[in-house]
Amino acid sequence: MKNTAPKDTGLAARAETLFILVVWLLFLTLALRALGPDSAHTTFNSDSAIPILMANDERPITVFDTYYYAADRWGGWPLLVAKVLHRDTGLQWTDQRLHYARTTWLFFGLLVLAGLNARAVPAVIVSGLMALCLEPALRRRLFDLSQLYAWQLTALFLAWFCLRRLFAQRQAVAIIFWSSTFYCCAFFAIWSSVASAPMLSVLVILEALRSRFSFKRRIGLAIVLLLAAAASELLMKINYHRYSLKHFGYDFKTPMAFDRGHLFENLLRNWDNLLKFSFFPVMAIALCFVIGLAVLILYALIARKAALLTRAISFLEDETTTMIVALTAMAAMNFLIMVSVNHVRLSLNDDRFQTPAYIFGVISGLLTIYLAIRVFANRLAATRYVVPLVLAGAFVFLGVEFPRRQLSENYKRDRQIALALSQKAPSGSMLMGRYWETYIYAGLQPANTMTPLPLEGLQNRIPWTVEKLHVSQQVVLEYQHGGFTATESLPPNELWQYGNLLRLQEAHFYENGEYAFALYFKDRRN
Repeated sequence: MKNTAPKDTGLAARAETLFILVVWLLFLTLALRALGPDSAHTTFNSDSAIPILMANDERPITVFDTYYYAADRWGGWPLLVAKVLHRDTGLQWTDQRLHYARTTWLFFGLLVLAGLNARAVPAVIVSGLMALCLEPALRRRLFDLSQLYAWQLTALFLAWFCLRRLFAQRQAVAIIFWSSTFYCCAFFAIWSSVASAPMLSVLVILEALRSRFSFKRRIGLAIVLLLAAAASELLMKINYHRYSLKHFGYDFKTPMAFDRGHLFENLLRNWDNLLKFSFFPVMAIALCFVIGLAVLILYALIARKAALLTRAISFLEDETTTMIVALTAMAAMNFLIMVSVNHVRLSLNDDRFQTPAYIFGVISGLLTIYLAIRVFANRLAATRYVVPLVLAGAFVFLGVEFPRRQLSENYKRDRQIALALSQKAPSGSMLMGRYWETYIYAGLQPANTMTPLPLEGLQNRIPWTVEKLHVSQQVVLEYQHGGFTATESLPPNELWQYGNLLRLQEAHFYENGEYAFALYFKDRRN
């Protein structure tokens, strides 16, 4: 009788791959539609508009483009790529187009992560989708254009994928190839956020331990490549500071130092944030599992129980276990970084800095639950039926709980204001007001009709716009939130800004709810 098992296995594998790709594409489509800048599930403000302005900037590419404008902790390489496409192809970036690009990149990262665990691809995909899309706080940060995490995560997963391939190679050509790709991916991950460097160092150690054959041969090379990637980003950042200081008189350096004297306070604040996180119980499952496994191995070593140690190590060789340990370790590393860095405390210990820890912790927790179910099903000899049923139920649950499309009234109002100003404003005019009433409207306008410039003394992320004010003829000012007058009062007749005298031309240039705009002309006699 002819053996058809290999053929049947191949067909099943291809069917599973096709199913995963279809499901992945389905949820990507849902995310593109429901979690955009216009969604009530996300936020869109002036911070979110900066990437759009960067992508559509008509100025020549300079060192200042390498980071989010005036913020060196936000790597600007995705927007640099977008700017090149804009200049070379004429592509005009909008908030929606940028959302499509970064969401597709983020979802691609899930496929890369799944590639690290071939035995449990459906479990990795559904766990990742739940972590990205179901928890409201995470969803808001990941799909907010002003946040870097969507770009960082995929670069981290790509670096991890290349690192594992590097440790598995024995041929010189393959080693050179995977060394190069690991360096590039690590560089882009660290460029996205310098916090990626210590997280990648955790992966280097774990992957080296996992690949015992290559431990001595590859770990030195991996460490050198990681240090080279970190050094490359550091040199680029130093150049960014030098360029900024030379051209704008300020280096835009983020205060970043070891927070000596505040560690215990930071620990309590960040731990409190962690306890308030709605998916913390899921994270705790993975943490308890990893700690328990570590205690078991330590006990086997101390008690010299060779059989127990061998069994524990063989369990660690399972790709799902490896992924749980690695993700939990990276989450712990991110938590320690946030506790130790003064920038987090100076930013009021905002829990947005823990976003990678939350993501990694949730995925590892869900995978721990999956692993427990799989082990239990193995004991009952029912894996073939139980695991697919559980995964199918998880995908159904994800589909039921996935956020439905719900438009934001604030976004609708802001876009209406932006379009009205672009139609009414004189050609080449400036848009001034508070930080939150300038960049947002410029970013939502077609072809960046107006040049945004916050009032003097407020944060200015695009410093060369001050020079544009010197040559501009007219200025549109949002005055109700500028602190000039009481609500419902008229704007000032004269206003000095950046050494320029502005005179009122039209007090009621445009109004929309609580926002009021006046038109000024610049007095050329001063």
